Amino acid sequence: MNNKILIICHDYLPMVTPNSFRWSSIAEHWARQAYEIYVICAWQPDTEREETLNGIRVFRVGGGMSQRIRRGIMEKHRTIVLDQIQKSSRMAVKQKLILWAKQLHDITWKKLYWPDFACLWYFPAFKKADEFIRQHNIEKLITVSFPFTGHLVGYSMKKKRSEITWLADVIDPSFFPDLFLTNNDVLYHRLNKAVERKIFQQADAVSVLTGIIRKRYADLYPEYSGKIHVNPNLLHYEIAAGKSLFPQNNKIRLVFVGTLNKTVRSPEHLLRVFEMLLHTKTGKRLELHLFGTVDYCMEQFASYQELMGQHIFLHGAVSRNKAVQAMHSANILVNIGNMNPYQEPSKVAEYASTGKPIVNIATIANDSSALALEKYPAAINIFCPVPNEKRTEQINKLNEFIENPPCVEKESVKKWLTPYTIDSVTGAYLSMLNQNIGQQ
Repeated sequence: MNNKILIICHDYLPMVTPNSFRWSSIAEHWARQAYEIYVICAWQPDTEREETLNGIRVFRVGGGMSQRIRRGIMEKHRTIVLDQIQKSSRMAVKQKLILWAKQLHDITWKKLYWPDFACLWYFPAFKKADEFIRQHNIEKLITVSFPFTGHLVGYSMKKKRSEITWLADVIDPSFFPDLFLTNNDVLYHRLNKAVERKIFQQADAVSVLTGIIRKRYADLYPEYSGKIHVNPNLLHYEIAAGKSLFPQNNKIRLVFVGTLNKTVRSPEHLLRVFEMLLHTKTGKRLELHLFGTVDYCMEQFASYQELMGQHIFLHGAVSRNKAVQAMHSANILVNIGNMNPYQEPSKVAEYASTGKPIVNIATIANDSSALALEKYPAAINIFCPVPNEKRTEQINKLNEFIENPPCVEKESVKKWLTPYTIDSVTGAYLSMLNQNIGQQ
């Protein structure tokens, strides 16, 4: 049996993103089971173009001048805005130029690229995939989105080599009109839908994270509904908790770990709820620590400058080890539900694995995180915005939960986590690939 699998995933180690964590864990798990795993991903500064990483042959392509400039502007923009919010200092001329460059990018290139920011990566990724499949007789191909560009590589390879079994893994849908769109929908609406339909037509199997995404795609493309399978978020076990990040004192630390942005996971309601908690009897003891990328929502912290460094702490992007350490160091874990019903934050399962109490901030009635946490024994959902007439009741209820959180039994957590384990997730992917091999 051919046990070679090629994975095309824009984000891979050492990038600190959910897709990088998910697919590096899956690839390494398969490698330990004697599969030959190859990954084509995006090149990043200070990384090798080719290397064997934890048993995986990794090929990093792209990274041209335009991509380097874009990446540099984005990283410096985040740093500048974070500095302004935390220190409230006057901007230097160089900082103003970076902000201007970011605005120029948003009104020019961002309005024109298709299908997303990674469009130029398509060409080196396809070239490397074509070369590698031919040289190494690879029969199984997996492409991962976001970004959607990875699926374009898969589509082109499948058209050229129909004998390949191709699994399209849709971690984040790109073209649902009620989601953050990856390009200018005014220009590309018809093209987006036409190409997405072709992806579903050509792929042998399509994997999505939640049942509601599957239903949405089945309604859009009923003729391909039999190809669509649900395979949920992955729980990562491999990193130990380590010592606490925080000093031993009477503070109560609420910890959020993940990516923040305006359109999918905004901190707005969490900050409002936390400010209200500061006026309760335990307010002086409360600290809110946020670990992860803040992207384009930093201005939402501007109204809370007086709390920065006293009750609110922004740690920025951190390593995977430190993220896990932060979760285990928390008294209470905070999840921000997505502002759409389709995506389930990848941190929900990892939060639950710690056995810590979880506060979920939800902004929609059918919040996917709230649904996932229904059977978790130590979770509370706060639906925002909190109505004025229920504000005191809700904040008091939340304060009581924080002061006296429910106990969590290990066996109940273990049962809850079963669908999210590495064996369950990787087994589901292999089942999709092998089932479609048998049908060819």
